[in-house]
Amino acid sequence: TGESQTGGLVGRSEQDAVIEQAVSHGDVEGDSNVGGLVGSNLGTISESEAHVDVVGEFYTGGLAGSHNGEITASVATGDVTSDWVAGGFVGFMSIESAISYSAASGDVEIAASDNNLNSQAGGFVGSMGFGFVQGDPAVITNSEASGDVTGANQTGGFVGGIVDGEIYESFATGDVIGEDQTGGFAGRTTNEINNVYATGDVEGDDKVGGLAGEINGAVLHSYSTGAVSGDNDVGGLIGENDGTVGSCYWDTDSSGLDSSDGGTGLTDAEFGDESNFSGFDFDDIWKMGDDRPQLQWEQD
Repeated sequence: TGESQTGGLVGRSEQDAVIEQAVSHGDVEGDSNVGGLVGSNLGTISESEAHVDVVGEFYTGGLAGSHNGEITASVATGDVTSDWVAGGFVGFMSIESAISYSAASGDVEIAASDNNLNSQAGGFVGSMGFGFVQGDPAVITNSEASGDVTGANQTGGFVGGIVDGEIYESFATGDVIGEDQTGGFAGRTTNEINNVYATGDVEGDDKVGGLAGEINGAVLHSYSTGAVSGDNDVGGLIGENDGTVGSCYWDTDSSGLDSSDGGTGLTDAEFGDESNFSGFDFDDIWKMGDDRPQLQWEQD
């Protein structure tokens, strides 16, 4: 238990610090920058695990509360609860940071508070790519989120909100419940999502989609299959599209919707046929499973 920069192993990891093959267990509670392993990470974390339930008010994550470094081959399994920004793996991820080959499996929830209108919650990352100075975008590759996510504004099965970040070859399988800007993979994105998928059910109010609630960037070579329900601007794939959607698909049968603000609808039967996924790279990135495409790295 602590206040700012509270972690199951380390409160703050500096820029040159290296954490490798570390494991934490138990419960962690704090105010801001609260994580199951590290409260605030500026260094490198690899091959580490956090099996910790985490409760915080601001920037709360299953492995790290805030992240401005590099993380690879790590796992977070605990549930995460926050008043404002929460992620199953990392709460807040800044520009010029990276995560690869990592997984989060805990449930994520935004607790009732006055901050709900500005909240961000994701099964993997709550808020991604914001910075007070310009720099390279935050990047996530080859990662997964399987926990359920309950939030308010900007709620996603993988990421709540993206300002300046890119996500490649990743997926989310948890169910998502939100209000405005709610998606099976991303609540809202202003940058690039490429070669991702979401299979969880999605429920929201406004701007609700099986893959993304609202996009202002590019969503490419991706799909969703979950049931989708909402009140306004609801789509099987995308709720509201002010960006670019290319070679993206949703399941019209399992979603219960035959319309989307972008993308191509396919039936259950069509989802099992590789030839219907025009633009997908089945040589190097995708592989057909029993009834839908899967990422090749999942089966390595």
